[in-house]
Amino acid sequence: MPTDNSEQLPTIPLRTLEVNNTRLVGYRVVDAHNPADRCSAIVYFYPLSGSSMVLDKLSSALGRYRCSVLCVDRPGIAPTSALTNNATKRNGRPVADDVHRIEGHSQDVIAVLRRLNISKVYLLGVCLGHPFAIQVARDIRHDSGIAIEIMGITLVAPFVSPACAVSWKVSRFGANFPKCIVETVTHAMHGSTSLLVPIILTPKRVKGLFHSEEIDIGGWTEKDFEDLCEMAKQNVQGNSEARSVEAWLGTSSNWQYEVCDKFAMEMGVFNAEETKEHDAASSKVSNEKATPFPIRIHASSHDKVATFDSVRWISRRCYGWNGKVTEYPHVEKVDDDVGTTALIRETQFYSHEILTFLGGPMHNPVLLHRIAREWKLLDT
Repeated sequence: MPTDNSEQLPTIPLRTLEVNNTRLVGYRVVDAHNPADRCSAIVYFYPLSGSSMVLDKLSSALGRYRCSVLCVDRPGIAPTSALTNNATKRNGRPVADDVHRIEGHSQDVIAVLRRLNISKVYLLGVCLGHPFAIQVARDIRHDSGIAIEIMGITLVAPFVSPACAVSWKVSRFGANFPKCIVETVTHAMHGSTSLLVPIILTPKRVKGLFHSEEIDIGGWTEKDFEDLCEMAKQNVQGNSEARSVEAWLGTSSNWQYEVCDKFAMEMGVFNAEETKEHDAASSKVSNEKATPFPIRIHASSHDKVATFDSVRWISRRCYGWNGKVTEYPHVEKVDDDVGTTALIRETQFYSHEILTFLGGPMHNPVLLHRIAREWKLLDT
């Protein structure tokens, strides 16, 4: 039987769940204020170099949500146990390490959802959390024994694999090298990062990554930048092997084919047609079988990592995007569209960094609040 333990932290305790009597899975959950709402949860899939620690920092901003918010640490991110090597086969054949990692994390998330008796989920994938969120959706739908309903999927600045010709240049460059070289380099970089980050990551330098308008929208203060630096320093400590594997995942196209493409095929919206303009309006989007839940993608045309063209590419290829892009006004306004095909929302935020921080400081995650309103989990 699973066991649930807690390590006392200032705000949100880090809990562990034992699965299959062999592994520990770490997670944090911000419980809904109303006990009746705790059967529903936003499941947050963090970006590269993240951890469930983010919920400890976000907790003060989530008190009015009509659901719980859950984040599960990925394999090898303490205290979650790494996946064992002898589990790298599926249906009797080898599975690429990145796909194995994504599938293993999905099973961990579902185990936690069951432990918490959560029956409705809103999946939120940020940057590299994108394929992890999609795999959880696949596994929930595949297993008739899982009594969990997917209410929607939202992707924020979704990382797109090198399978896309207009994805991030760095990932496409890394895709030219063997996995062993990429892992060695990223492992060495992580080792040096752990030493250098406390020295070079200063509130002033972090602030310089943001556009002044982004700072104004989120209401950032000097203290917010100090807190952000402190959390980043804690996140880079340890877990070098797991983080180097995830960095390599960013240079792999395996998960594109094994996770995202297969999701699209199962949903009946797969569209492999390439267009010179990378514009869905000029391609044939198959919506003969619309997804049974809404898919929303939040992106910025200024993002240099999750480039806007690559977001269009993945949205058209895998998520039934109908070619519509909704631009956010600077005065916040949330419409009531409830279509079942993907809709891209172009945010007023400029940088990839601000999107991965959900639009604001931890006490005021502007974009997360907007997403919660779209899901009708937060009043205006």
